[in-house]
Amino acid sequence: MRKLPGVDSKAIGTVRSIAGLILIALFLECNAAGLPCPSADPSCDPVGAILAFQPRLTDRWVAVGAAGNFALSSDGQSQWSSFTLAGNNLRAITYGSVGFVAVGDAGRIVLSATGLSGEWFDQASGTAVNLTDVTYGNGLYVAVGGVPAVSATILSSTDGIVWTDRSIPLSRQLTKVLFANNQFYAVGDGGIRAASADGITWTNETAGINPWTTVALGNGVFLFTDDANNMYSSATFAGLPATTGSYASAATILATLFLPVQGVFFLVGDGGQTFVTSNGQGGALLGDTVMGVAWAIASDGSTVTVASDLGSLAYSTDLSTFNPIMVGGSAWYGILHARVPVEMDP
Repeated sequence: MRKLPGVDSKAIGTVRSIAGLILIALFLECNAAGLPCPSADPSCDPVGAILAFQPRLTDRWVAVGAAGNFALSSDGQSQWSSFTLAGNNLRAITYGSVGFVAVGDAGRIVLSATGLSGEWFDQASGTAVNLTDVTYGNGLYVAVGGVPAVSATILSSTDGIVWTDRSIPLSRQLTKVLFANNQFYAVGDGGIRAASADGITWTNETAGINPWTTVALGNGVFLFTDDANNMYSSATFAGLPATTGSYASAATILATLFLPVQGVFFLVGDGGQTFVTSNGQGGALLGDTVMGVAWAIASDGSTVTVASDLGSLAYSTDLSTFNPIMVGGSAWYGILHARVPVEMDP
């Protein structure tokens, strides 16, 4: 069912849930009154009513890349299709209450309720600076970027359409943003860091010595990486974290993702290297190497897929061996797995 103007997936899910509860109430009322219940009547089957009126979800993997290229898959492995919404490079993607939001160069922001081809639309960001990352949490989309060696940009939106500048005085570009512990965290060049409880009001946190390249949270610790082969782990974001580990390679880590099912942080570098660590302590374990510069990671809990700049979307089910799939010949910079309502599809 195609999305109607002004109706989002969350609203549709709520309507279905309410309908299910009404049927259950009818069942209980009829049962208490001892009334006959025709087998064809859905109110006679409360379990069936719950299942029938709950939102039906499907897996959707979306990769974004150079010149507005997109790739779609239902499994994140070998079944990919690609299409283009011509324009500036897209660098990162997230999923929230109104759908997918991707951000990129020269302030580009695109929005889709479904993520499908023909369902993406450019939005006005109000800025011309490069946007490097985007996340979603507590009903808010937050995008970051800026001008290298000059300033940082922070934008927020509740609907992916109207964006508000939330920037604070920072002398470098922000490169990564994370939503975790019901708060937003951002890191970037020159060691800059910023945090926000609501995504609207931001504070400047203690800066590091080297440019931060990634930040993630898992196993009770924040894991930071920099461009000098160092890992930093800390129980809190506030305060300058101490160096606690490294990775035995010349790689600069470009993406880190905590994998709850495996209980580890998974890291990828600019030489295609992959690493695993449980807490950022000591040396990270070097794994397989994927093609090109590895820019982003996504996982559904069992499959882990890495997006790289040589058109490869490499997947693994064991974190040991990655299988490269060439898709569309584009450089892929961002990738995401989401569970989306089937009702939103055309």
